[in-house]
Amino acid sequence: MSGFKKHGGKEVTGFINRNIEEIMASRVLQSGATLAMKDIKAEGKERLKEINQNARTKKKSRVEQKLQALERSIKAQEEGEERIKRPTAAAVVKPQLS
Repeated sequence: MSGFKKHGGKEVTGFINRNIEEIMASRVLQSGATLAMKDIKAEGKERLKEINQNARTKKKSRVEQKLQALERSIKAQEEGEERIKRPTAAAVVKPQLS
């Protein structure tokens, strides 16, 4: 028996190894290189597809947020509401006389 402790089973190790393979395959494909192993290449493509899909949805949601803020601003101006300005740091700090 070796002096190493067994913290996880083969399932955990297998999961970690598959995850690393997928990540590295997606990075290789993203850089434009090719892979010889078809199974790893397919996993990398799936992972890359998910990454790109998440990036697109994040961008959309940010654009939607900006549009909503702009619409609220226009609506407030049309209704004649004044925006309340927050004081700047210069206005809050009193000048010291020497």
